[in-house]
Amino acid sequence: MLALLAGGAVAALVPASAAVAFQSPPTGSTSVEVQSPAALVARGAGVAVTVAYRCPAGQDASLSVFLTQRSGSETISASGGREVECTGEEEETTVVVTADGRVFKKGTAVGRADLFTCGFSFCGTMTDSREVTITR
Repeated sequence: MLALLAGGAVAALVPASAAVAFQSPPTGSTSVEVQSPAALVARGAGVAVTVAYRCPAGQDASLSVFLTQRSGSETISASGGREVECTGEEEETTVVVTADGRVFKKGTAVGRADLFTCGFSFCGTMTDSREVTITR
């Protein structure tokens, strides 16, 4: 009985592992990096975050940016996103992260960018997280 359960567990894991490998993009041709500083917009209602990225020409891609900033004993978390063009070269774009509730302030935040790409035979996500300085 124990051998049957162990065999079933291994069988359940094998297809998942293959799917993960299939959906992982080639790391040398895809990259994403949150840039610092970022700029407050609309008196803190949003933050314009610059992101450098690279993806193989012709792929479909979208970029999501997340910011979290401490404000007193609370945190402000927000996100923004957009479609981007893959040229095979390093590109830069700006994504506005819109606050929901409390406003962002000048200071530091944690920024994360996710670049989701889909090509002919795979889809995958590259992620970068780092501290971002928010300026006026």
